[in-house]
Amino acid sequence: MTKLYRDRDWLYDKYINEQLSTTQIAKMLNVNHDTIWRWLKKFNIPTRPVINENPDVDDYFYEVMDGIMIGDGNLNISNGGKNVNFIIAQTKKQSEFIYWIAKFLNEYNIEYKLY
Repeated sequence: MTKLYRDRDWLYDKYINEQLSTTQIAKMLNVNHDTIWRWLKKFNIPTRPVINENPDVDDYFYEVMDGIMIGDGNLNISNGGKNVNFIIAQTKKQSEFIYWIAKFLNEYNIEYKLY
């Protein structure tokens, strides 16, 4: 089942007709959303901006993210503004806070990586 993204018609149907995001399709197939993005590009399927990837965020989400940006967060922008990474740097002493943020992001279905 995980190779369905290699079928242009199937991928087109999910992404264009059903309006699923790359993240939603990736979760269905247990692959990374970047894999879906690459196959969309390979098949020349028109892509949508990622801005509305999670329209269910609420005011609390923005308040927390604003607070983190004011504190320990920063944005790493590359590729002429096409790629943006949100980075939070903390010491090991603050690991409980980092795990709280991970749980918070999970609640909003936002992908993240811990290093």
